[in-house]
Amino acid sequence: MSTAKPTGGKSGAAKETVKKTPAKTTAASKTTSKTTSKTTAKTTAKTTAAATKAPAKRTTRATAAKAAAAATEVKREPRRQVKTGRVVSNKMEKTIVVAVESLKRHRLYKRTYKSTTKFKAHDEHNEALIGDMVRIEETRPMSKDKRWRLIEITQRAVQAPSVEQVVAQLDPEAEGR
Repeated sequence: MSTAKPTGGKSGAAKETVKKTPAKTTAASKTTSKTTSKTTAKTTAKTTAAATKAPAKRTTRATAAKAAAAATEVKREPRRQVKTGRVVSNKMEKTIVVAVESLKRHRLYKRTYKSTTKFKAHDEHNEALIGDMVRIEETRPMSKDKRWRLIEITQRAVQAPSVEQVVAQLDPEAEGR
């Protein structure tokens, strides 16, 4: 080996690299490497087997009682949202548009303001009229926009009579003409 020191690289001289000779392995180190590889193989096999097996359930009196209570309980529907609003439109077949007002608070200015959201709801018998207060409930999607259904009409709007009804009341003989 050479004892020359490598230069900074500016002079163009080649750097010398020192080659390391592999260390001699003894018989004891060979046996330990074999045993460690065997033990790691065994532990990985155990962990993969444990991961594939489903954990065994312990049945206690409490879990048995819960299972019995669940079997006797009546199956409940999941809780659905219910909103109250005013009917804005009933022009479509079996569909009404309900405007639901809510009060919100501005994040920065802390001012309360009204926010109106419109929902399309399914009205099976076309009973809701414009201006009625109704209660709607969330349901499965019935069309692209319709995900609510009419539960009940809470308050009927005062409906103005049609022109024909007013004329008929004023002049009963006008109907025969």
